[in-house]
Amino acid sequence: MALILFWIKIADKRIIASLKSSPFMVVWIALVICVFVYGFANNYINAVFDAKPVFLVTPVFMFFSLLKSFKNYNLTPLLIMYSKSGYNNKIIYTRYFLKQAFLNNILFIIFNIIAYNSMTDNKYFVFIPGLTALSIFASFLIMYLKCGIVNRSITKKTGAKRKGNPVVKSIICDYLSFDFIALMVLCAALFIFLTVEFAKDAESFFNLYSNYGFLILITSILSVGFMGILESIPKINWKFQAIISKNDYKYHLKRTVIFIGIAYGWLLAPFFIYIIAGSIIYRIILLKYLLCLFVIFFAVINIAFTVSHILIKGIKSLLVIALTMWFSALSVYHLIGLFILIFITFIKAKNEYGEWSLQ
Repeated sequence: MALILFWIKIADKRIIASLKSSPFMVVWIALVICVFVYGFANNYINAVFDAKPVFLVTPVFMFFSLLKSFKNYNLTPLLIMYSKSGYNNKIIYTRYFLKQAFLNNILFIIFNIIAYNSMTDNKYFVFIPGLTALSIFASFLIMYLKCGIVNRSITKKTGAKRKGNPVVKSIICDYLSFDFIALMVLCAALFIFLTVEFAKDAESFFNLYSNYGFLILITSILSVGFMGILESIPKINWKFQAIISKNDYKYHLKRTVIFIGIAYGWLLAPFFIYIIAGSIIYRIILLKYLLCLFVIFFAVINIAFTVSHILIKGIKSLLVIALTMWFSALSVYHLIGLFILIFITFIKAKNEYGEWSLQ
Protein backbone atom coordinates (compact mmCIF):
# COMPACT_ATOMS: atom_id res chain seq x y z
CA MET A 1 0.00 0.00 0.00
CA ALA A 2 2.83 2.38 0.83
CA LEU A 3 4.41 1.67 -2.56
CA ILE A 4 1.12 2.44 -4.33
CA LEU A 5 0.80 5.74 -2.47
CA PHE A 6 4.39 6.58 -3.38
CA TRP A 7 3.75 6.10 -7.11
CA ILE A 8 0.48 8.03 -6.87
CA LYS A 9 2.41 10.98 -5.43
CA ILE A 10 4.96 10.73 -8.25
CA ALA A 11 2.16 10.66 -10.83
CA ASP A 12 0.50 13.70 -9.23
CA LYS A 13 3.76 15.66 -9.33
CA ARG A 14 4.31 14.75 -13.00
CA ILE A 15 0.76 15.80 -13.93
CA ILE A 16 1.06 19.11 -12.06
CA ALA A 17 4.46 19.79 -13.70
CA SER A 18 2.96 19.09 -17.15
CA LEU A 19 0.01 21.40 -16.45
CA LYS A 20 2.37 24.18 -15.39
CA SER A 21 4.61 23.83 -18.46
CA SER A 22 1.93 23.29 -21.15
CA PRO A 23 -1.58 23.66 -19.67
CA PHE A 24 -3.38 24.17 -22.98
CA MET A 25 -1.77 21.14 -24.62
CA VAL A 26 -2.42 18.82 -21.65
CA VAL A 27 -6.08 19.85 -21.43
CA TRP A 28 -6.46 19.44 -25.19
CA ILE A 29 -4.97 15.92 -25.08
CA ALA A 30 -7.23 14.96 -22.18
CA LEU A 31 -10.31 16.22 -24.05
CA VAL A 32 -9.36 14.29 -27.21
CA ILE A 33 -8.89 11.07 -25.21
CA CYS A 34 -12.21 11.57 -23.39
CA VAL A 35 -14.03 12.20 -26.68
CA PHE A 36 -12.71 8.96 -28.22
CA VAL A 37 -13.45 6.93 -25.07
CA TYR A 38 -16.99 8.36 -24.91
CA GLY A 39 -17.49 7.70 -28.63
CA PHE A 40 -16.41 4.06 -28.44
CA ALA A 41 -18.36 3.46 -25.21
CA ASN A 42 -21.60 4.75 -26.74
CA ASN A 43 -21.03 3.26 -30.22
CA TYR A 44 -20.78 6.67 -31.86
CA ILE A 45 -17.51 5.44 -33.37
CA ASN A 46 -18.09 2.08 -34.99
CA ALA A 47 -15.12 1.02 -37.11
CA VAL A 48 -15.56 -2.13 -39.22
CA PHE A 49 -12.60 -3.87 -40.89
CA ASP A 50 -12.29 -6.78 -43.27
CA ALA A 51 -9.80 -9.56 -42.59
CA LYS A 52 -7.40 -8.48 -45.37
CA PRO A 53 -6.47 -4.97 -44.07
CA VAL A 54 -6.19 -6.33 -40.53
CA PHE A 55 -3.67 -8.98 -41.59
CA LEU A 56 -1.76 -6.37 -43.60
CA VAL A 57 -1.34 -4.22 -40.46
CA THR A 58 -0.17 -7.01 -38.14
CA PRO A 59 3.32 -7.35 -39.76
CA VAL A 60 3.85 -3.64 -39.15
CA PHE A 61 3.25 -4.09 -35.40
CA MET A 62 5.56 -7.10 -35.34
CA PHE A 63 8.27 -5.19 -37.21
CA PHE A 64 8.20 -2.27 -34.75
CA SER A 65 8.22 -4.67 -31.79
CA LEU A 66 11.23 -6.60 -33.09
CA LEU A 67 13.06 -3.41 -34.03
CA LYS A 68 12.44 -2.00 -30.56
CA SER A 69 13.89 -5.19 -29.10
CA PHE A 70 17.33 -4.40 -30.54
CA LYS A 71 17.54 -1.23 -28.45
CA ASN A 72 20.42 -1.02 -25.96
CA TYR A 73 19.06 -1.16 -22.40
CA ASN A 74 21.07 0.12 -19.45
CA LEU A 75 20.72 -2.72 -16.96
CA THR A 76 23.24 -1.50 -14.39
CA PRO A 77 20.64 0.37 -12.25
CA LEU A 78 18.42 -2.74 -12.36
CA LEU A 79 21.23 -4.97 -11.07
CA ILE A 80 22.04 -2.45 -8.32
CA MET A 81 18.37 -2.34 -7.29
CA TYR A 82 18.20 -6.14 -6.90
CA SER A 83 21.74 -6.58 -5.58
CA LYS A 84 20.49 -7.67 -2.12
CA SER A 85 17.39 -9.54 -3.29
CA GLY A 86 19.05 -12.95 -3.54
CA TYR A 87 18.14 -13.40 -7.23
CA ASN A 88 20.83 -14.25 -9.73
CA ASN A 89 21.34 -12.15 -12.85
CA LYS A 90 19.52 -14.58 -15.15
CA ILE A 91 16.29 -14.31 -13.16
CA ILE A 92 16.59 -10.50 -13.00
CA TYR A 93 17.18 -10.31 -16.76
CA THR A 94 14.31 -12.72 -17.50
CA ARG A 95 11.76 -10.77 -15.45
CA TYR A 96 12.87 -7.45 -16.87
CA PHE A 97 12.87 -8.57 -20.50
CA LEU A 98 9.45 -10.25 -20.12
CA LYS A 99 8.00 -6.97 -18.88
CA GLN A 100 9.79 -5.05 -21.63
CA ALA A 101 8.50 -7.51 -24.27
CA PHE A 102 4.92 -6.75 -23.22
CA LEU A 103 5.66 -3.01 -23.33
CA ASN A 104 7.18 -3.34 -26.81
CA ASN A 105 3.95 -5.01 -27.98
CA ILE A 106 1.47 -2.82 -26.10
CA LEU A 107 0.13 -1.33 -29.33
CA PHE A 108 -0.22 -4.82 -30.80
CA ILE A 109 -2.19 -5.93 -27.71
CA ILE A 110 -4.50 -2.90 -27.98
CA PHE A 111 -4.94 -3.69 -31.68
CA ASN A 112 -6.20 -7.17 -30.68
CA ILE A 113 -9.02 -5.58 -28.69
CA ILE A 114 -9.92 -3.20 -31.52
CA ALA A 115 -9.78 -5.97 -34.14
CA TYR A 116 -11.99 -8.29 -32.07
CA ASN A 117 -14.71 -5.65 -31.83
CA SER A 118 -14.33 -4.41 -35.41
CA MET A 119 -13.72 -7.42 -37.69
CA THR A 120 -16.68 -8.49 -39.79
CA ASP A 121 -15.64 -12.15 -39.67
CA ASN A 122 -14.24 -13.29 -36.30
CA LYS A 123 -13.31 -16.80 -37.46
CA TYR A 124 -9.91 -15.44 -38.57
CA PHE A 125 -9.36 -13.54 -35.34
CA VAL A 126 -7.55 -16.44 -33.65
CA PHE A 127 -4.50 -15.80 -35.83
CA ILE A 128 -4.03 -12.27 -34.43
CA PRO A 129 -3.55 -13.28 -30.74
CA GLY A 130 -1.27 -16.05 -31.99
CA LEU A 131 0.89 -13.56 -33.88
CA THR A 132 0.85 -11.28 -30.82
CA ALA A 133 2.11 -14.09 -28.58
CA LEU A 134 4.76 -14.94 -31.18
CA SER A 135 5.83 -11.29 -31.32
CA ILE A 136 6.11 -11.09 -27.52
CA PHE A 137 8.18 -14.29 -27.39
CA ALA A 138 10.43 -13.16 -30.27
CA SER A 139 10.92 -9.75 -28.62
CA PHE A 140 11.90 -11.39 -25.32
CA LEU A 141 14.24 -13.84 -27.05
CA ILE A 142 16.01 -11.11 -29.02
CA MET A 143 16.58 -8.94 -25.93
CA TYR A 144 17.75 -11.87 -23.80
CA LEU A 145 20.16 -13.24 -26.41
CA LYS A 146 21.44 -9.77 -27.28
CA CYS A 147 22.13 -9.10 -23.58
CA GLY A 148 24.17 -12.32 -23.36
CA ILE A 149 26.15 -11.46 -26.49
CA VAL A 150 26.87 -7.94 -25.23
CA ASN A 151 28.00 -9.21 -21.82
CA ARG A 152 30.37 -11.74 -23.43
CA SER A 153 31.76 -9.14 -25.82
CA ILE A 154 32.49 -6.77 -22.91
CA THR A 155 34.52 -9.41 -21.11
CA LYS A 156 36.50 -10.16 -24.28
CA LYS A 157 36.92 -6.55 -25.31
CA THR A 158 40.47 -5.52 -26.13
CA GLY A 159 42.07 -2.13 -26.32
CA ALA A 160 41.83 -1.97 -30.11
CA LYS A 161 40.18 1.19 -31.39
CA ARG A 162 38.15 1.56 -34.54
CA LYS A 163 39.22 4.18 -37.00
CA GLY A 164 36.72 6.63 -38.38
CA ASN A 165 35.80 10.26 -38.72
CA PRO A 166 34.89 11.45 -35.20
CA VAL A 167 32.42 14.03 -36.57
CA VAL A 168 30.52 11.38 -38.53
CA LYS A 169 30.62 8.96 -35.60
CA SER A 170 29.31 11.61 -33.20
CA ILE A 171 26.40 12.46 -35.53
CA ILE A 172 25.47 8.78 -35.90
CA CYS A 173 25.67 8.17 -32.14
CA ASP A 174 23.63 11.29 -31.37
CA TYR A 175 20.84 11.00 -33.92
CA LEU A 176 20.52 7.40 -35.13
CA SER A 177 17.97 6.06 -32.64
CA PHE A 178 15.77 2.98 -33.11
CA ASP A 179 12.66 5.15 -33.39
CA PHE A 180 14.23 7.16 -36.18
CA ILE A 181 15.25 3.98 -38.05
CA ALA A 182 11.77 2.47 -37.60
CA LEU A 183 10.03 5.53 -39.01
CA MET A 184 12.52 5.79 -41.86
CA VAL A 185 11.99 2.15 -42.88
CA LEU A 186 8.21 2.49 -42.63
CA CYS A 187 8.20 5.71 -44.67
CA ALA A 188 10.47 4.17 -47.30
CA ALA A 189 8.18 1.13 -47.62
CA LEU A 190 5.05 3.29 -47.93
CA PHE A 191 6.79 5.62 -50.39
CA ILE A 192 7.88 2.77 -52.66
CA PHE A 193 4.48 1.07 -52.45
CA LEU A 194 2.51 4.23 -53.34
CA THR A 195 4.92 5.19 -56.13
CA VAL A 196 4.74 1.74 -57.73
CA GLU A 197 0.96 1.60 -57.44
CA PHE A 198 0.52 5.07 -58.90
CA ALA A 199 3.05 4.52 -61.69
CA LYS A 200 1.09 1.49 -62.94
CA ASP A 201 -1.35 3.92 -64.51
CA ALA A 202 0.72 5.47 -67.32
CA GLU A 203 -1.93 8.09 -68.06
CA SER A 204 -1.93 9.36 -64.47
CA PHE A 205 1.87 9.50 -64.48
CA PHE A 206 1.73 12.46 -66.86
CA ASN A 207 -1.40 14.01 -65.35
CA LEU A 208 -0.30 15.04 -61.87
CA TYR A 209 -2.42 18.17 -61.93
CA SER A 210 -5.48 16.05 -61.17
CA ASN A 211 -3.66 13.91 -58.60
CA TYR A 212 -3.17 16.20 -55.63
CA GLY A 213 -4.06 13.27 -53.39
CA PHE A 214 -0.91 11.41 -54.33
CA LEU A 215 1.27 14.45 -53.66
CA ILE A 216 -0.41 15.06 -50.31
CA LEU A 217 0.11 11.41 -49.27
CA ILE A 218 3.80 11.41 -50.22
CA THR A 219 4.41 14.76 -48.52
CA SER A 220 2.60 13.55 -45.39
CA ILE A 221 4.63 10.30 -45.32
CA LEU A 222 7.93 12.17 -45.54
CA SER A 223 6.73 14.67 -42.92
CA VAL A 224 5.94 11.90 -40.45
CA GLY A 225 9.39 10.45 -41.17
CA PHE A 226 10.98 13.76 -40.18
CA MET A 227 9.30 13.36 -36.77
CA GLY A 228 11.73 10.56 -35.94
CA ILE A 229 14.21 13.24 -34.91
CA LEU A 230 11.99 14.09 -31.91
CA GLU A 231 13.24 10.98 -30.11
CA SER A 232 16.88 11.52 -31.10
CA ILE A 233 17.44 15.05 -29.76
CA PRO A 234 17.12 14.14 -26.02
CA LYS A 235 19.74 11.40 -26.51
CA ILE A 236 22.47 13.77 -27.68
CA ASN A 237 25.47 13.93 -25.36
CA TRP A 238 24.52 17.39 -24.12
CA LYS A 239 27.06 17.38 -21.28
CA PHE A 240 29.83 17.08 -23.86
CA GLN A 241 28.21 19.77 -26.03
CA ALA A 242 27.90 22.13 -23.06
CA ILE A 243 31.33 21.64 -21.50
CA ILE A 244 33.84 20.24 -23.99
CA SER A 245 32.43 21.43 -27.32
CA LYS A 246 30.21 24.43 -26.68
CA ASN A 247 28.31 25.41 -29.84
CA ASP A 248 25.39 27.66 -30.68
CA TYR A 249 21.99 26.59 -31.98
CA LYS A 250 22.93 27.17 -35.63
CA TYR A 251 25.61 24.48 -35.28
CA HIS A 252 23.10 21.94 -33.96
CA LEU A 253 20.55 22.94 -36.59
CA LYS A 254 23.12 22.44 -39.36
CA ARG A 255 24.10 18.98 -38.05
CA THR A 256 20.46 17.90 -37.85
CA VAL A 257 19.62 19.18 -41.32
CA ILE A 258 22.60 17.30 -42.80
CA PHE A 259 21.67 14.09 -40.98
CA ILE A 260 18.00 14.09 -42.03
CA GLY A 261 18.97 15.23 -45.53
CA ILE A 262 21.27 12.21 -45.93
CA ALA A 263 18.73 9.84 -44.34
CA TYR A 264 15.83 10.93 -46.58
CA GLY A 265 17.70 12.38 -49.56
CA TRP A 266 17.43 9.16 -51.54
CA LEU A 267 13.64 9.37 -51.13
CA LEU A 268 13.39 13.08 -51.89
CA ALA A 269 15.47 12.88 -55.07
CA PRO A 270 13.24 10.45 -57.02
CA PHE A 271 10.18 12.21 -55.59
CA PHE A 272 11.23 15.54 -57.11
CA ILE A 273 12.30 13.89 -60.39
CA TYR A 274 8.89 12.21 -60.54
CA ILE A 275 7.10 15.52 -60.06
CA ILE A 276 9.26 17.32 -62.63
CA ALA A 277 8.73 14.52 -65.17
CA GLY A 278 4.96 14.72 -64.82
CA SER A 279 4.51 18.45 -64.21
CA ILE A 280 6.28 20.12 -67.11
CA ILE A 281 3.44 22.58 -67.66
CA TYR A 282 2.33 22.62 -64.02
CA ARG A 283 5.50 23.84 -62.33
CA ILE A 284 3.40 25.68 -59.75
CA ILE A 285 2.55 22.27 -58.21
CA LEU A 286 6.24 21.46 -57.78
CA LEU A 287 6.89 24.81 -56.09
CA LYS A 288 3.89 24.40 -53.79
CA TYR A 289 4.87 21.01 -52.36
CA LEU A 290 8.55 21.91 -52.19
CA LEU A 291 7.54 24.82 -49.95
CA CYS A 292 5.35 22.54 -47.84
CA LEU A 293 8.19 20.07 -47.28
CA PHE A 294 10.60 22.91 -46.53
CA VAL A 295 8.27 24.40 -43.89
CA ILE A 296 7.53 21.05 -42.23
CA PHE A 297 11.20 20.01 -42.33
CA PHE A 298 12.52 23.04 -40.45
CA ALA A 299 9.51 23.43 -38.15
CA VAL A 300 9.76 19.82 -36.92
CA ILE A 301 13.52 20.17 -36.32
CA ASN A 302 12.97 23.36 -34.32
CA ILE A 303 10.20 21.71 -32.29
CA ALA A 304 12.53 18.78 -31.56
CA PHE A 305 15.05 21.12 -29.90
CA THR A 306 12.46 22.69 -27.57
CA VAL A 307 12.32 21.43 -23.99
CA SER A 308 9.00 19.66 -23.42
CA HIS A 309 7.56 16.16 -23.24
CA ILE A 310 7.93 13.97 -26.33
CA LEU A 311 4.13 13.61 -26.56
CA ILE A 312 3.67 17.39 -26.57
CA LYS A 313 6.30 17.82 -29.28
CA GLY A 314 4.70 15.06 -31.34
CA ILE A 315 1.30 16.73 -31.20
CA LYS A 316 2.80 20.09 -32.11
CA SER A 317 4.55 18.52 -35.10
CA LEU A 318 1.33 16.84 -36.25
CA LEU A 319 -0.50 20.16 -35.96
CA VAL A 320 2.18 21.82 -38.10
CA ILE A 321 1.86 19.04 -40.70
CA ALA A 322 -1.95 19.28 -40.72
CA LEU A 323 -1.86 23.08 -41.01
CA THR A 324 0.69 22.93 -43.85
CA MET A 325 -1.38 20.33 -45.72
CA TRP A 326 -4.43 22.55 -45.34
CA PHE A 327 -2.50 25.54 -46.71
CA SER A 328 -1.30 23.41 -49.63
CA ALA A 329 -4.82 23.55 -51.07
CA LEU A 330 -4.50 27.34 -51.35
CA SER A 331 -2.45 29.35 -53.80
CA VAL A 332 1.35 29.55 -53.57
CA TYR A 333 1.20 33.12 -52.27
CA HIS A 334 -0.69 31.96 -49.16
CA LEU A 335 2.07 29.44 -48.42
CA ILE A 336 4.46 32.28 -47.71
CA GLY A 337 2.54 32.81 -44.47
CA LEU A 338 3.72 29.39 -43.30
CA PHE A 339 7.23 30.77 -42.92
CA ILE A 340 5.91 32.39 -39.76
CA LEU A 341 5.82 28.86 -38.27
CA ILE A 342 9.51 28.41 -39.02
CA PHE A 343 10.34 31.78 -37.46
CA ILE A 344 8.31 31.13 -34.28
CA THR A 345 9.67 27.63 -33.76
CA PHE A 346 13.23 28.80 -34.50
CA ILE A 347 13.08 31.56 -31.85
CA LYS A 348 11.60 29.16 -29.28
CA ALA A 349 14.18 26.46 -30.02
CA LYS A 350 17.06 28.94 -29.93
CA ASN A 351 15.96 30.13 -26.48
CA GLU A 352 15.42 26.64 -25.04
CA TYR A 353 18.02 24.32 -26.62
CA GLY A 354 20.63 25.28 -23.98
CA GLU A 355 18.43 23.79 -21.25
CA TRP A 356 19.12 20.25 -22.52
CA SER A 357 22.53 20.35 -20.81
CA LEU A 358 20.73 20.92 -17.49
CA GLN A 359 18.52 17.83 -17.79
